[in-house]
Amino acid sequence: DLPYADKAGNNITWNGGGQFDHPLWSAYHNVATTYEERYIAGIHADIAFAKWLRLDYNAGSNVNSLARREVTEISSRAAEGLGRIVLDNYRQQEIESNVLLTFTPTVHPDLSLRAVVGNSINQRTATRQIATGNRFITSGIYTLGNTAQQIFGPIVNGVPVPSLGDNYQRQRLIGVFGDVTLSYKNYAFLEATGRNDWASTLPVSNRSYFYPSVSGSFVFTDAFGIHSPVIDFGKIRGGWAK
Repeated sequence: DLPYADKAGNNITWNGGGQFDHPLWSAYHNVATTYEERYIAGIHADIAFAKWLRLDYNAGSNVNSLARREVTEISSRAAEGLGRIVLDNYRQQEIESNVLLTFTPTVHPDLSLRAVVGNSINQRTATRQIATGNRFITSGIYTLGNTAQQIFGPIVNGVPVPSLGDNYQRQRLIGVFGDVTLSYKNYAFLEATGRNDWASTLPVSNRSYFYPSVSGSFVFTDAFGIHSPVIDFGKIRGGWAK
């Protein structure tokens, strides 16, 4: 029930010696607000050139924007009692594109073949701008234009860091890949995959890397016609990947 502001609306410091802002005054005046928006979009298209040849394309975008406004009012124990505003605007966009070409030709009545080749592109872009305004000219107007000093950067341990005020980052990952699966009478399978990626975050001379894999499996219960109440399904599988 004790008052938390004087007749001029200024903070009445708490704990006798003026060590802390009054918690009720801080709740009304030292406010941090965040506004966030997100947009998601996607598209899919496919076409069958023949019964054994199909093309699929998928693309999508995810955009997230976040705006934060942190106010320290005049007469607070922080910001030398002169007031401060910090604006932190962050935006991230991710774009993904995938192309798949699928082959399922008829090789032999006992054999089935499925092959997929494709391309994948991923791009992520992030921007962040931080601006700090010190010493409010007029109480109650929370804009940079209402401050006597503007710094495009955050305040770290009471010291402004202008070099961190504007950040831009973009990274890309581009890949090509293939997947081949061979099946014999639907109980013996052999699969091989391979993918090569190029990453923008690695040195130009060493940004390409390849990773393959091969695996095989054998469903012996189907191959030998085993019908047992003890074993109704049995498979042996082995694989290698890098």
